[in-house]
Amino acid sequence: MPDLSRIHPCLVRPVGPLNIGSSVRAAKVMGLGSLSLIKPHADLDSDARKMSAGAIEELAKVQSYNSIEDAIDDSVLVIGMSARLREHRAAPVWLHDVVPEIVSATDQGKVIILFGTERTGLENEELDFSHRMVKIHTSDQFSSINVAQSVMIVAYELRRAMDLPQKENPYTLAETRDIELAVEALATALDKRDFFTSSKRALALRRVRDLLGRAAPHDNEISLLRGMIRSLDEHSMVGLDGDS
Repeated sequence: MPDLSRIHPCLVRPVGPLNIGSSVRAAKVMGLGSLSLIKPHADLDSDARKMSAGAIEELAKVQSYNSIEDAIDDSVLVIGMSARLREHRAAPVWLHDVVPEIVSATDQGKVIILFGTERTGLENEELDFSHRMVKIHTSDQFSSINVAQSVMIVAYELRRAMDLPQKENPYTLAETRDIELAVEALATALDKRDFFTSSKRALALRRVRDLLGRAAPHDNEISLLRGMIRSLDEHSMVGLDGDS
């Protein structure tokens, strides 16, 4: 049975305590898990408490992390909210199209949904950690949404999806940390072969992360990939003809 409390909104470097308080309340009302924050962020002051009215106890459960890597370490799915097209990345998908996948993933473990700063949203480097880039339907004339409003819209759609038939995952999803270890192993192996030009390395790895994120790999598939990379790396001196 899907468990919305395994879905955690994560605000990346929010500057407004009002948005933090409102987001805490939105998550609580719709049955989502505790809010996470990425430093630096606004203080959980009286303004945050005021806007979380009725959910003040949840404000005390807010987790603060030094980096996105720390916040998503043990998750099985990471969603990045962004309406903009980004270079070297698949186009964002509509929220309503990905909601069933998000809800279904809670059978496997923790889901993190990243929301960017009030002014600029998520940066490209922050979106690199997302398995899916997701956008909300808005007017073509004005598409900017307040952070707390975004949290409420996403939370509402997830709550509404609980009334729909659910698909069971017949396999165990790979955790984010294991996918990242596979990318790092591939990057290390390719570095030894001078595969990258210095200016293209980050973009190439961004595409690899994007590919693996969209693939939603099983844990045994990621284990197989890491084993293949390790095997190739251990035999890096073997030529095409099999001779050293």
